[in-house]
Amino acid sequence: MADERHVAVLMVDLAGYTALTEAHGNVEAAHVVARYLALAAAATAPGARLLERVGDGLVFIAERADAAVRTA
Repeated sequence: MADERHVAVLMVDLAGYTALTEAHGNVEAAHVVARYLALAAAATAPGARLLERVGDGLVFIAERADAAVRTA
């Protein structure tokens, strides 16, 4: 049996992304997502890391809940 470990998972999403894309086009939406990713990277607390990105949704994993909360 594999070792068990507890982790905290943080899922975030860019609110209004679909409406933004429809109203302003893909180029502007791409600029917004690039800024969003930069902000997310800067906000990632020690002990947390970006696990997955799907469109404008991000999934972080953290060794401890407080690292996930600080990242949020």
